[in-house]
Amino acid sequence: MVDRATWNDAGGVLVQQEKALTRMKDAISAGRRRLPMVEVRPDHAFDGPGGTVTLLDLFQGRRQLIGQHFMRGRRPIAPLPTSGHPVASSVRECGDSVE
Repeated sequence: MVDRATWNDAGGVLVQQEKALTRMKDAISAGRRRLPMVEVRPDHAFDGPGGTVTLLDLFQGRRQLIGQHFMRGRRPIAPLPTSGHPVASSVRECGDSVE
């Protein structure tokens, strides 16, 4: 057990560390947003549900494409899992509306 002043002092140190961590994460995120773009060649092939497709084929005539980055663990799983790694799997939406 400690007195309130000691607890407040220890809590204040943690708050300052949390704020420093937030600023560091914000700086890293800003750096990631400033990364240059990489050109996707028109002949680049993607693995689609029906086989190999081009970037244009992925849009299927729509103006927007939603891409999912799905990662499984290192161990082979059969059948394939329905949920991926909680941090490394994500969905990205690009465009102004979902059709």
